[in-house]
Formats: sequence, structure tokens, C-alpha cells
Amino acid sequence: MDDEAIRRILEQVRSASTFSEAAERLTDAVRDLTGCEAAMLRFRVDDSLTAGWAPAIVERGFGCRFLRDEILIGQEECMCGRICRGRPDPDFPFFTPGGSFAWGDVQTIGRDYPVEALGDIRGRCIQEGFESVVIVPLVGREGSPIGCLHLADFAHGKFTDYLDTLEELGRLSGPLLECFPAEQRETSVIKAVETALLPGEVEKVEGLDVAVSFTSATEAARLGGDFYDVIELEDGGTILVVGDYAGKGIGAAGMAARARYAIAAAATACGGRDLDAVLTTAEAALLGSLPRGAFVTVAVCRYSPDGRLEAAVAGHPVPLLLEPGGDAEEIALPANRPVGDFGEACFQSGSTGLPPDHTLLLYTDGIVESRREGRFFGVEGIVEHWRAAPDRGLGDLAAGLCRQSAEFHEKGRPGDDRLVLAARPAPMARTGDRSRLGTERLPTPSGRSRRSR
Repeated sequence: MDDEAIRRILEQVRSASTFSEAAERLTDAVRDLTGCEAAMLRFRVDDSLTAGWAPAIVERGFGCRFLRDEILIGQEECMCGRICRGRPDPDFPFFTPGGSFAWGDVQTIGRDYPVEALGDIRGRCIQEGFESVVIVPLVGREGSPIGCLHLADFAHGKFTDYLDTLEELGRLSGPLLECFPAEQRETSVIKAVETALLPGEVEKVEGLDVAVSFTSATEAARLGGDFYDVIELEDGGTILVVGDYAGKGIGAAGMAARARYAIAAAATACGGRDLDAVLTTAEAALLGSLPRGAFVTVAVCRYSPDGRLEAAVAGHPVPLLLEPGGDAEEIALPANRPVGDFGEACFQSGSTGLPPDHTLLLYTDGIVESRREGRFFGVEGIVEHWRAAPDRGLGDLAAGLCRQSAEFHEKGRPGDDRLVLAARPAPMARTGDRSRLGTERLPTPSGRSRRSR
């Protein structure tokens, strides 16, 4: 055990002026001490409807997609959640007497230990290619875990010589983090949740420009369930997702993150080729964790390099196609129930085209349900906003819709989250055969489109 390193790191944490600063100092210090590739610090958040959540309030060195999937997990999920709940299993050699998970040959876990014995393991560290992973509990003043430190590296046996030091740091630093005001911890939690559900930077994808705008919560109780995702497929296609889990608070945000993860996993597994199967697969993955009566609404679109657009909605507002001259059309799609425990009914999708210079718009119901003097902002409000400046950029379009919808909403009336995702074929994608789509409207399933004039 490196007593001098422990003393030095604890002093850095103790002298921090805010919770986020203390958490960052601790994470950075243990990463520097071990020289590991990546590190994150999770802090427990309890929730009355579920077993609670473990957002990563500090992260260093992990890839973007890994963070989208792992920055907010349930306490009953995977190894981090197990350590945060103080539930190591002594039957496995990778759990230590000190309550940690530590293994220097992670890629062998799936081979050497049956999945049914491991329980609910997400396996993202394995997919990422990490060989060494250590997850150390942060122990609170009452002796129970209040979070964890998660370190990962691509080398074998990276943390063998540091384990005792890391466990002692987890035992001694937990009470220091607990001393900071609850409102400071809450701010860090909100930031982590928004990173998982609503990252400010949209991932670049081939052949498609995408912009997103959303409202932000200012307190944990107001956290909502809006989420989005942009998934680039191996065949050059792109999956666009906008969804909403009903409810407020960390529990709603956590379930929204779980829904986004399930949809992304299903889209990847299905190759995105069949949106009916994507929704069915995602629903099957979610049924065991959705609280009774809970559901998710979602709009999923698959854009292909040839300009074809497949779409499906499950209890969600139908996407719009915005035309260069200021007109708009609602894509004609089958009506599906929300994702949840609603029986055996199948999901259905439809297809159309996304011509050059047209804009695909996905949004949550907070946009159209803004209300003033008995009137809703509605799809009509979206179309009016588009007609006012049909040549505006995607970012301005999305941000302007969120802003105008919020301004329309009557002051004093409870509001909702607002999320807009706008997509348009990228300029270099508007050449060759795809240029035909500018003059030829591809048919919808019914052979027509519902147009707003």
C-alpha cells in the first residue's frame, strides 16, 4: 500500500471547494497514480420506484459511444451497480474481500464463466477491448458504498500492484465527498444524466447532417425522460431515434437512458434493416425493468445512402418532412402503441424518401403540447416557424423551435421537456443517382402523404 500517495490524494480532495472539483481531483489522481487508460467516478442516487441509479459524474478517457451507453446505469445492472450496492459475490475470484471487482484478464470472463451465473452484466468493458478493470467502492460515513471508482486499461494485470491502495482510497475518500452540500451533488448528477440522454454534440455521420436542441433541467426533480440517439450502421445507413419516457426525476431519466440503450443495442443487432424488429427486440429487453404501467414513446428512422427513409412510431408524434419552399408534410405511417407491457400486438413501419434539400424533423410532445389560452402550439406552430425562414440552418431550426414553443407556453402552467432533432442529406450526398429524389417523390405506404398547406 502506498501510504504517501493516499495522503497526497486525500489532501487534494479535502482542499477542493466544490463537490465536482473534489470528484474530479480524486478521479484524475487515481488515473495518474495507476497510469490507466480510462477512469470514472460513479455516485449513487436512490429512487423510490426502482433500485436506484449510479451516474458517472466524472469520466476520463472513455470513448463517446461507451459513455452514451454507460454513463447512467441502474444499481442492479452490471459490475459497477453491484459494487455500488455492496453486492459482490465471493464465489467469483474477481470479487475481493474489500468489496471490489478486480480482474486483469477481462476478455476471458465471457468464456470462463456462464452468463446465467454472472447475472445482469452489460459487458461494455469487454466489447471495448479492455483487459484490466477494477471497480472500487466509495464507502460512506455509515459504512455502505455511496459510489465507486471504475478504472480500465488495455494491458493485462494493470492494477495488481495498486489494488490495496485504491481500496483504501475508496474507504477514506467517500466520507469527504459526502460532506459536500446535496445541491452540489445534484448539479453533478444532472450533468451526467444529460450527457447520457441529451449530449450537446451530435456524432458526425456519413452522408447526413444532424442537429439537436433540447431544454435542460435545473433540478433533479425536474429531470425528464426525453432522449435521442444517432447510430451509424456498417452498411452506411443511419438510425435516428427520438423518444420519451413519461415522468419526472432521476427515475424517469434513468429509465429513458435504459430505453435508449435497449433501442441502440437492438438497432445494432438487427443491422437497422427492420425497424419492426428493432422495436420488438428493444421492448423485450425492457419489459423486465419497466415499472408497472410505465411505457416509452419513440420515433425511429433509418436513412439509407440512396435517400430512402424507413420510419416507425410507437405512441410518438409522427416525423415531418420540411420542404425548401416552406411547406411540410407528415410522413404517413401506421399507428403503433407505445413500447411497454401491452400484449402481443406487432409494430409496423413505413417508408418514403428524404430528397435533397428536404429536412426530416423528429420531436417530442413537449414541442406541440405547449399551450396558451386553450390553444396548442401544435404541428401548425412548427410549420409556421419553418415558413418564416425555410432556408435556415439545422441548428437554428431546432433551437428556434424549442425557443418558440417555450415562449408560446402560458406562464405559470406546468411545462414539459422539449426536444427537436433535424436531419438533412449532407451536400456531398446530393450527387449522382440520389439527385433524382429532388423531383421524384417516393411513395409512402399508402401511396400518399398528409400535407400541411
